Amino acid sequence: MRPLKPVPRSRLSLYILLLVLTLITIFFVRQCTTPRPAPLADRRAGGDTLNVAIELSPMTLSVSSDTLSGFSYDLMRAIAAIHHRPVVFNGFTNLPRTMQRLLDGRYDIVIADMPVTSTTRRDYLFTDPIYLDRAVLVQLPDSTGILPIPGQQALARREVWVPAGTPLTRRLHALGREIGDTIYVHEDPDYSEEQLIMLTAVGELPCAVVNSRVARQLAREYPRLDLSVEISFNQFKAWALAPRDSALTDTLNSWLAAFRTTPAYARLSSRYSL
Repeated sequence: MRPLKPVPRSRLSLYILLLVLTLITIFFVRQCTTPRPAPLADRRAGGDTLNVAIELSPMTLSVSSDTLSGFSYDLMRAIAAIHHRPVVFNGFTNLPRTMQRLLDGRYDIVIADMPVTSTTRRDYLFTDPIYLDRAVLVQLPDSTGILPIPGQQALARREVWVPAGTPLTRRLHALGREIGDTIYVHEDPDYSEEQLIMLTAVGELPCAVVNSRVARQLAREYPRLDLSVEISFNQFKAWALAPRDSALTDTLNSWLAAFRTTPAYARLSSRYSL
């Protein structure tokens, strides 16, 4: 039997951090129901409660100390409170599974860092745009400060990691056609954008493609990360609903339009630098 190799300290520290983040998030997501807590479970709350699946990401839902935050999380809570609609939040990291549960009727709304494209519009309804974002490559420079991938052309025959089920894969395949060569895209079914950035920051992955706002948030903790290579133009980000829920989509749009005229929305936008 071959002896087991010791786990490198950087990898062990990352695994511990990911475990702690997951446990803390699950605990606090259990507390973030309005007006009363509900378990983080795979079942619907009844009545007029909005069942919301929300991605664990700095722009949607994250944990800092003992506080839940995130632009979309705060925005959803604010408009629901104004209109006296209780909300159950269910945190997730696996987007394909969550989108299927949306279609199955287990969730009313999915809040994620997912761009609105012609392809996603065929399968889901979307609210009016919540904010703009773009995809970027995250990587580490070498010891001399030189980037392994200095531009889009240098992605030819490179391996790139993205979360499974996101439109980022289609964008990278399209980019491969634009540069006339293959980009090898690894769709990771287990890790979110945030976790892929962390793995890249500690050298476990060579690079990943993620959304710019998420990357910029985490770059404050990992200042060596480079985000200079843009992969897409600006894209609209919106909340997704099942095709049958056109009435709820219209309602959310009217709530959002009204809230955007308030000082509370201005403060929220300023807080998240939108």
